[in-house]
Amino acid sequence: MEVPDFLRIEHSLIHGYGIFANRTLEPGLILGPYKGEKIYDTDDTDYAWNIHPEDGKGGEVWMVDALPLDKSNYLRYINDPFGTGKKVNLAVMQVTERIFYLVCKRIEKDEELLDQAQV
Repeated sequence: MEVPDFLRIEHSLIHGYGIFANRTLEPGLILGPYKGEKIYDTDDTDYAWNIHPEDGKGGEVWMVDALPLDKSNYLRYINDPFGTGKKVNLAVMQVTERIFYLVCKRIEKDEELLDQAQV
């Protein structure tokens, strides 16, 4: 799995594996897009993001699911810090029908990248 040289995948104390910074990351950096397979229903949403049609005319909501390793990328390893006392440092955004992460707080070298999971 390819990972940008300024990031690495390693064991996380939060959950399984996580993404960690190899250097300081400044707010405004965009990561993505999040990759996965297009699905319409799943019981396991740990690796899935809802995609909402952007045309304003309705349409079916679907998910991009990164559970299958062969269809995902490194962004599947970003964890939610809920209950850990750690703060979120990424914001999730949908652009057209793709998911990106925006660094919203300075991330120091060796710090884990964290987002808040959708509810």
